[in-house]
Amino acid sequence: LVIGFFAGVIVVLGVLAVERIRIDDPIGAIAAHGMAGVWGTGRECLVVGQAGRVDREAVAAAVSQINACPFCVDIHSAMLHGAGNGALAEELLSGKENPEMPARTRNLVHWARATLSPGAEILRNPPFSIAEAPQILGTAVCFHYLNRMVNVFLEKSPLPGPAASFRKTGARVFGSLVGRRIVALDAEPGRFLLASGATPLPVEFRWATNSPHVAGALQRLAGVAEEAGRESLDAGVRELVSDRVTRWNGVPPGPGRAWVEEAVAPLSNEQQPAARLALLTALASYQVDEKVVNDFRKHRPSDSDLVNATAWASYTAAKRIAGWLFAPAR
Repeated sequence: LVIGFFAGVIVVLGVLAVERIRIDDPIGAIAAHGMAGVWGTGRECLVVGQAGRVDREAVAAAVSQINACPFCVDIHSAMLHGAGNGALAEELLSGKENPEMPARTRNLVHWARATLSPGAEILRNPPFSIAEAPQILGTAVCFHYLNRMVNVFLEKSPLPGPAASFRKTGARVFGSLVGRRIVALDAEPGRFLLASGATPLPVEFRWATNSPHVAGALQRLAGVAEEAGRESLDAGVRELVSDRVTRWNGVPPGPGRAWVEEAVAPLSNEQQPAARLALLTALASYQVDEKVVNDFRKHRPSDSDLVNATAWASYTAAKRIAGWLFAPAR
């Protein structure tokens, strides 16, 4: 039941058979390799390994906060309830600091919230050990990817309709009924669904090399994400988006969307909708709306292209963030 539930969550997030932006193709026909890459990364970084599960759930929830992804904040606050850390869950949902929070947990939350601030001192001196680093850093990167996909495709809350108003209660109930079983999961590392492939581990993930399983997961994610981009985005679009993300320093662009219109202006009219979708997904995913998606679909109507384009853009941003994170010096 626990493994099935976790796999189900990753299927929904990775393949995106979703409500807000309708996808019609059968699950698995859309982006089976992408799903497998995301599943492996989430499993190896968040679920298995030496780092404490509560610590990683705290990082997942705090990263989701800075990415303005309330759906993921709710889910991982529920996991914290399930792990017995209701005080942190309540703090994340309310936005009010709890002065009684243990110092280690407080420092991990501060570190996670600084992952969009490449010059922050806490990034160069992170509050975890060398042994824990691959899983904790990998969890942060994984959720910088997932938050963007969730913001594009899912509603703001995992609770349906009017029930979304009861976030705290929902987190407590779900955490008590299901979350405590999920966070107690003890699984074997290295159970990948994909072969390693020819894509080398990008240098941005150098901090993962001390953990072959985390490095293997990130290598596979890199391979399927880059393949998705090549399949569904023109080379000129990928070049423009990559250049913009490479120069990004974590600060949200805007306000408004004038920046994205200026950025895509050099491209042809046919290329602009894809570049606009990819740039917004990478740098301001909460601004992606149905018009942006529908404009993209006019030139690339298939669901697989939509998922591939947003997956590549989310990965490109997550890789950029990974490049300014550090493992402890000793």
